[in-house]
Amino acid sequence: MSTKTNNRAFHILLVEDNSGDARLIRELLSGADSSFDIEVAQTLSDGLDALASGSFDMILLDLILPDSSGLETFIRLQAAAPYMPIVIMTHLDDEELGVHAVRKGAQDYLVKDHISGDVLSRALCYAMERKHAEEKIKSLQSFHLSILDGIKTGVWVTDAHDIIRYANKGMGTIAGIPARKITGSQVLENFPDNTVKDFRPCYLKAKETLESLYYEAIPVKTPVGRQSYLSGWLIPRIKNGEFDGMICTVEDVTERRHLQERLIRSEQLAAAGQLAAYVAHEINSPLQAITTLLGMMKNDYSHDEELMENVDILKGAFGSIRDTVRNLLDLNRPGKDVRQLTDINCIIENTVALVRSHLKRNKIRISLELSSEIPDIIASPRQLSRMFLNLINNAVDAVALMSESQESRTNRISAGGEIRIRTCLAEKDIVISVSDTGLGISEKDLPNIFDPFYTTKKRKGTGVGLSDCRRVAEDHDGMITAENLPGGGAMFTIRLPLTRDTGT
Repeated sequence: MSTKTNNRAFHILLVEDNSGDARLIRELLSGADSSFDIEVAQTLSDGLDALASGSFDMILLDLILPDSSGLETFIRLQAAAPYMPIVIMTHLDDEELGVHAVRKGAQDYLVKDHISGDVLSRALCYAMERKHAEEKIKSLQSFHLSILDGIKTGVWVTDAHDIIRYANKGMGTIAGIPARKITGSQVLENFPDNTVKDFRPCYLKAKETLESLYYEAIPVKTPVGRQSYLSGWLIPRIKNGEFDGMICTVEDVTERRHLQERLIRSEQLAAAGQLAAYVAHEINSPLQAITTLLGMMKNDYSHDEELMENVDILKGAFGSIRDTVRNLLDLNRPGKDVRQLTDINCIIENTVALVRSHLKRNKIRISLELSSEIPDIIASPRQLSRMFLNLINNAVDAVALMSESQESRTNRISAGGEIRIRTCLAEKDIVISVSDTGLGISEKDLPNIFDPFYTTKKRKGTGVGLSDCRRVAEDHDGMITAENLPGGGAMFTIRLPLTRDTGT
């Protein structure tokens, strides 16, 4: 079998301090099918200098040199020429050393006393071919990894034991931590339940059925605590009919989910608007006639004090009906209020002043922690005041309900409840939080409390107030969220973006 691959002479650096061995190697290769041009360096230092100044196809290395010996000789030379094939040729007939050298990257380990010209020639040619193949594989791996790292979609791969062996940069971005910190984690054990509890059943199903599975908008809490919605594919890796790992793609669809929710809410509001228009049409006309009739009665029977008291009660009741109809109509009306430079803290203080007597009557304390760093923003003072008023009234109802409970009567009736309003700056947003010491919001109700007509106040609620709060926040390009506090009670948080007019 011929080992000759081309007509060009291979340029070999022979690092060998024994001149007799160097001469023997020249003689062995002189009769080979391939042509070899050999340059000799007698020390490791000379070999490193030759590498720095010359161009070689491969290195033939003796491990025992005047300035270095053993496997350390190979390691130092490999560090200087990592992409060059190195064949070790030595008098040391040490199988364990040979295996160790090959594992470290040597292309071959030859014992001088056991080789011939043909064996040496083939070993050198094969070593170069193997090295070139290795570099080609590494190049392809690097190319493929660069593609995976260049896409925004997260990709991670597990082994048969569900341990993550690879995660691309996109996965690190989605998780909020470097991808290297994800690798080595056990998917089913190393992540807490509140992080991947909805993802784990999907993974187990794909693993059990050995069929690809698409998971959609699964809620996941990232390691940095951010609530996200993720979609993607789980693709089992199969070997000999058995599970051998999983390929998982991950796409952050949080923003898309929020847009879908806003679209659904818009449709709900449109339906609410149609209902409100119908209610207004059916109620306003007879309501106006009744109000007019009550006015006439006041004029004709003003001397009857008892009747006048009853008429006033009726007029107040019909006024409440009129206000309710107006609120229903406002649900579907785009904001037409004049936007102006508005002091958020001032709006809050004025709104609180309106309800001071209401709070005092219910024995509720209110504390304001308003940051002086809050700049004015372009907003509708009327809409914001209405939003804050709704939130305060909602908090009053929650605290009052707490006072009615047996626990409150025995432990907290003397202290009463408390409402706390805070403002602060967070990056490019103004953040307003309204918290209370009430019973909190049930987990069942929490996802729905901002929906139109959804209410937990069975006796007097209309389900309009919190829905209107969200409409006002979103009308100002902001958002409102609700959560339960660890120590009890609930907190509503509004984020309103700063505008260019504030100079930020």
